[in-house]
Amino acid sequence: MTLLSSSSPTGHQAVNHKAETPRRGASDTSPRSGLEASTMNRSVAEGPFRLTELPFKQAALAPVVSEETIRLHHGKHHAGYVEKANAEVARLGISSSSPLAIIRHAREAAETDLYRNAAQAWNHDFYWRSLSEKGGAPAGALQTAIKHAFESVQALNSELVEKGAGQFASGWLWLCADDQGELSIETTSNADSPAFDGTTCLLTVDVWEHAYYLDYQNERKSYLKEIIETRLNWDFASSNYQTALPT
Repeated sequence: MTLLSSSSPTGHQAVNHKAETPRRGASDTSPRSGLEASTMNRSVAEGPFRLTELPFKQAALAPVVSEETIRLHHGKHHAGYVEKANAEVARLGISSSSPLAIIRHAREAAETDLYRNAAQAWNHDFYWRSLSEKGGAPAGALQTAIKHAFESVQALNSELVEKGAGQFASGWLWLCADDQGELSIETTSNADSPAFDGTTCLLTVDVWEHAYYLDYQNERKSYLKEIIETRLNWDFASSNYQTALPT
């Protein structure tokens, strides 16, 4: 399975989901993938995880998500996960070109601090690409798949809102596709993602409180309704969906 991630705010790069075993103590000179960014916050420690530049201006999602929320979410929360993940990679002596491989290794090796921070760094990178100030609607093969699975885009949106609102405590909401192109809605707790098990993820919405509390307080459902109906990046979802289709 593959999943699309962008190497710049305007382009997408396929990320191979085939597992690899991170090397310990080796010099890593290969090109990085997954969380590679065209620019990075220089205050974040160097390592395999990067704080990617937002694919939109901080104020672009307002009034649905405020500039202040984006500034804190990206510049503090996301940056913190990146810095801590890289610190753990250095502490453990792990060298790998693939953030996904590091995440899977950390989970299998029960390296909890590394797993939580690395997974959250990856999830947030995917979240930013799942959003767009333009919003829009699904089209083409993805639109057809949505109608097959949910009958309509509006029905999909309603189910996304309900599933996200029903996720207990912190976590993530995902639109996914299996290797036959069949769609499903998944929720995960804390830092988990279906992508870490090889599932193709099309979009995600962060349901941790730091994603919405400044704007909506405890009204998670209101946040979900607004962001799902007006700020999802369906071009990104369609690109990801193409990688799930049988060849």
